[in-house]
Amino acid sequence: MLAAIDAAIEDGVDVISFSIGINITNFWSEVVALCGFTATQKCTLVSCSAGNAGPLPGSVVNGAPWLLTVGASTTDRKLRATIRLGDGNELDGESVFQPKDFSETLPLIFPRSNISDQAAACCSAESLKNIDVKGKTVLCISGGKITRIDKGHFVKDAGGAEMILMNSESQGFTILADPQVLPAAHVSYADGLKIKSYIDSTSNPLATFLFKGTIFGDDHAPAVAGFSGRGPNLASPGILKPDITGPGVNILAAWPTSIENNTDTKSTFNISSGTSMPCPHVSGIATLVKGAHPDWSPAAIKSAIMMTADIVNLGGKPIEDERGVPADLFATGAGHVNTLRASDPGLIYDIQPEDYVPYLCGLNYSNRAVNSISLSSFTAIQNGILVSTTAGNTGPEHGTVANGAPWLLTVGARTTDRKLRAIVLLRNGDEIDGESAFQPEDFSQTLLPLVYSGMKTSDLMAPFCTAESLKNVDVKRKNVFCEAGGKIERLDKGHLDFGDDHAPAVTAFSSRGPFPESPDILKPDVIGPEWSPAAIKSAIMTTADLVNLGNNPIEDERGLRPDFFATGAGHVNPLRANDPGLIYDIQPNDYIPYL
Repeated sequence: MLAAIDAAIEDGVDVISFSIGINITNFWSEVVALCGFTATQKCTLVSCSAGNAGPLPGSVVNGAPWLLTVGASTTDRKLRATIRLGDGNELDGESVFQPKDFSETLPLIFPRSNISDQAAACCSAESLKNIDVKGKTVLCISGGKITRIDKGHFVKDAGGAEMILMNSESQGFTILADPQVLPAAHVSYADGLKIKSYIDSTSNPLATFLFKGTIFGDDHAPAVAGFSGRGPNLASPGILKPDITGPGVNILAAWPTSIENNTDTKSTFNISSGTSMPCPHVSGIATLVKGAHPDWSPAAIKSAIMMTADIVNLGGKPIEDERGVPADLFATGAGHVNTLRASDPGLIYDIQPEDYVPYLCGLNYSNRAVNSISLSSFTAIQNGILVSTTAGNTGPEHGTVANGAPWLLTVGARTTDRKLRAIVLLRNGDEIDGESAFQPEDFSQTLLPLVYSGMKTSDLMAPFCTAESLKNVDVKRKNVFCEAGGKIERLDKGHLDFGDDHAPAVTAFSSRGPFPESPDILKPDVIGPEWSPAAIKSAIMTTADLVNLGNNPIEDERGLRPDFFATGAGHVNPLRANDPGLIYDIQPNDYIPYL
């Protein structure tokens, strides 16, 4: 997680969308808060989910003041599934299952009507074995540590034909639509009680579903979802969280696998709910605001989104919560995000990253705890901490090196003398050494036709073997070459080799100097406990190797001798670094005149 955020910051992103959170009581031991502060220092806004443990007070996560914390609310779009009871009453629910023709009326049963087992009311697998649900519509209560999807599986496995899933009391009117394995509808807690009352009032309860498709125009939307994390912010009660709410109930989202057990995963989507859904919505809005105001800080963008939030629903009344009553600020934060107004807020409030430090001190954090959050690279060396950074992966062009501050140890990439060897055998007898992580013990050396998708085409992407270009080429049971090759080839079994005399060699992707912001500092650069960061850096650099294992000058990706903008001081030598002989030292204050 840390590496991913560091890579995003290094790439210069403006907004990071982070639908992850852990409930904690301090910021200095929480990875999202730590990463978020570093990102804020680099002018990157971090948008986070508020968590799904609502409506319990204090259930909000990601409560650091420098984060944009997003709660979930409903939309005015409903996937309508109406339940018609045997007495003629109709109750509106929701369902992803939307058949065109469905009119079957079946007996209706609530498992707890038969036994006094709470597990039966929640439709556990074991409890349903003792109840006759075959060919019936089964009313189940949400919860009981059983997922909504699993309840549908259990009902179907027990012989049930349909399912009505009613909310628990805590989830109130927040109705979720799920891709169930049988015809099903999800209803509110209040409507679930009405269905239970109907079952108890007659000896022959019946029900059917009326699937009405997508319906727009709910005046009660947006309403705060029952699961959306609530304040107060336990890690910092003086900071109101969540900051904002956004669309988070029954959202059509890209999904890694088919929810219909379909092997075609080219276009897989799901209807999903949770604060992971509004987080990317608001992140996208933040990106648009940044595009309109490129000089705005993360705090300014966050302020613009909060200052322009809606505090009333589409009916012009205060935003409600899952109970149908006006939601408090611990549920809504500043309100529901307004996409159209966010880029033109009028008034905004700004704050610099260092301005958070006095607040952290006010929480009675120790100096060590505050430093773990706010420590910049320069502050780190002032505290005797060496900061080792990557040179970046955008080489081999000159001027692509990142992290060029002279107090940093900036490290480029080289090859090693270990090869995951895979030999390509051509029909003409030539052997070409390559590498592959695919290393099977038994591999047939059968000669197969070799095709090149870039031949006889005007498609500029064809040589790269894109999905589209391969549609026009017969590659079935053939070896596909994405650059050039002979007529027929085969692959020999791979094996692990050591002893490449040309290693180490500078990799093509390793970024090169000069560093644009400070051309006089050569980048990339590449134990005694009393040594300073500069002394340690010097020891590593002055003991670096300038020759490869063949005792020839280190080469670059072209097989030529590289310049110092590629190698820096040379290739790190772990054995010599602890005993460098000569080192050069410099104190943090000595960098100031250079700046």
